[in-house]
Amino acid sequence: MTSQTTQYWASQSPQDTVSEAEQRITTYYRHLNASNRLELWQETYTHYHRNVKGYGLISGGTNNEFTLLFVNHFRNFLQHLMNLTSSQRPAFEPRAVNTDSKSQIQVKLAKSLLDYYLKVKRLDSHLVEAVEYGLLFGEAYLAAEWDATVGTVTAINPDTNQPEVTGEIEYGVYSPLDVIRDIYSQSSKQCQWYIIRKFKNKFDLAAKYPELKDRIISAAYNLSPTTRIFAVDGYSQSSTDLVPVYTLYHDRTPAMPDGRMMEFIDSDVVLLDGPLPYPKLPLYKFSGADQKGTSFGYSVMFDMIPIQEAVDSLYSTIMTNQEAFGVTNIAVARGSGISVSDVGGGMRFIEYDSKLGTHGIPQPLNLTSTPPEIFNFLGMLEHVMETISGINSVARGNPEASLKSGAALALIQQQAVQFSQGLVRSYVQLVEDVGQATVDMLKSFATTPRQIEIVGRTNRSYMRDFTSQDIQLVNRVMVDIGSALQNTTAGKVELATNLLQSGLIKTPEQYLQVVNTGNLDVLTEGQTSQLINIHAENEELLNGNKVAVMILDDHKEHIMCHYSLVADPATRADAQLVQVVTDHIMEHYKYLSDPSISGLLTTMGQQPAPPMQAAPPTPSGGQPINPAEISTAPLKAPPGQGANEMAASMQPKQPRMPTPAGQAQPWAPGSLPPPTG
Repeated sequence: MTSQTTQYWASQSPQDTVSEAEQRITTYYRHLNASNRLELWQETYTHYHRNVKGYGLISGGTNNEFTLLFVNHFRNFLQHLMNLTSSQRPAFEPRAVNTDSKSQIQVKLAKSLLDYYLKVKRLDSHLVEAVEYGLLFGEAYLAAEWDATVGTVTAINPDTNQPEVTGEIEYGVYSPLDVIRDIYSQSSKQCQWYIIRKFKNKFDLAAKYPELKDRIISAAYNLSPTTRIFAVDGYSQSSTDLVPVYTLYHDRTPAMPDGRMMEFIDSDVVLLDGPLPYPKLPLYKFSGADQKGTSFGYSVMFDMIPIQEAVDSLYSTIMTNQEAFGVTNIAVARGSGISVSDVGGGMRFIEYDSKLGTHGIPQPLNLTSTPPEIFNFLGMLEHVMETISGINSVARGNPEASLKSGAALALIQQQAVQFSQGLVRSYVQLVEDVGQATVDMLKSFATTPRQIEIVGRTNRSYMRDFTSQDIQLVNRVMVDIGSALQNTTAGKVELATNLLQSGLIKTPEQYLQVVNTGNLDVLTEGQTSQLINIHAENEELLNGNKVAVMILDDHKEHIMCHYSLVADPATRADAQLVQVVTDHIMEHYKYLSDPSISGLLTTMGQQPAPPMQAAPPTPSGGQPINPAEISTAPLKAPPGQGANEMAASMQPKQPRMPTPAGQAQPWAPGSLPPPTG
């Protein structure tokens, strides 16, 4: 593989790079054979899909003297581990650099986009498949790539007369058999390049790349027989339209500053070539553990193979004995005078030679007795499998008879959940990486308007157009994974009941949605929208703009959030800003203290404030003023007096302390600060 040139192999011409890549592909598959990794993967594959190669009872042994019975605990344990790891639907939490309202709106859109790809584009099924592959083969890879040739048609290119499409993200899950890398890398972090193998229809490729049609269809499959393996079960190419297509992804390194992406069939058929179009390699690994000193993963299921084979052997021993001698045989003494017809066909009167004593009485011959040590050892092996996998009998739905307490069952179930936390951490990392890649690709490539379906309040949906500019401020994607027990029916009911008792759930619809889905968005969607609106109002107020007040606002929440604008001493120095904010706050207080809408505020869960009381003015002409008219009349500042002065006049008067001449009067607590500057 060592090239004689001083130029790095991945930076050479397309033909030379492909030739070097083919050598690395061949070396990789030879290594899988020499290191017995391929044989190990074939064993796990066979045990996981046991009944594919032979179902039912099978004859075995040198002379077919055994009846083989396979009891597939292996698959059961793997399925339980997979469910404990991936049954918790991830909740994406995008982040933005800033906290302004525009950023928060983009964060909310990004969250809807990720939920759309998770549910509608079936990203969740790819994530589950990656966990299954990772447990089966020690590792799995999920690729998130941008396909510019699919999507909605937006126009017809006048030069080529070909349709222009929006493009779309394509996800794919690959086993380690299809992810070629440097076999000498001591960890996954050390791998600077990967080659993904995919099988595609050569006639579809010819239609996609018409300029290469003849070479694609006539492309010879000249790689070594090892590289022809389609799947881990050893199936090889014979007569098929599928051809292996390889995609080289090289990271940005000092030797490759722009990285590289190349798609090829062989050195004569290079489909694509160019710099790496993604921020980083679009290939994300899931593995429960790493095999130290290598770039390969390790699975607890590798340790289960010999135990499963021992369990199958013991079950086959018992089955062979029961099948061969399950029908009871009868032993009689020679010369007893008893024939076969005497002991069959129901109740019979049997005579025997009394001279033979009890030996002349027919005796059942019991050959079906299996030594108890076999059953004890079988139970021991099944218990060992539970210990190694961390999946106990409670998690498998077969609790021991001694466990009768619900608290004891819950404790043992929780132990299984805790054992799987390593897998869960790897799963969370995978989901975060794929979520981040999804947002990054949409920011880079979704330049034309496209529609997504957004699920809104009470599960209603609507269509929304967006482009890459609508999520440019989103820079990070986090994932929140709740407790595994919370995703059970009992956990959801307990969660909903606690929220109901604390008053956070106010309607039967909210309670049922939490019970059915465990999703808390129904409780926070309104509050989130309101906070975004308050942030937007604060930005307008900081710019000196007036903002309209709605009667349906949460006035107390608005007042407290708007007050934070003038809580900063530096901000208070701006008299004009203080005036704008104070006027807006007083508008909220006017609604909050208006007796005519107190019933509406109470219905909305707001506590009305006492009506504003103004000191009765001295009437001109000596006519008294009705106090009721004062309390219900709209609050207006006297001519020439602003809201600041009016609010100050409404505060209780504080005693004025004498001060030495030439000193300013101290500020009276409870009054608005005098404007400065």
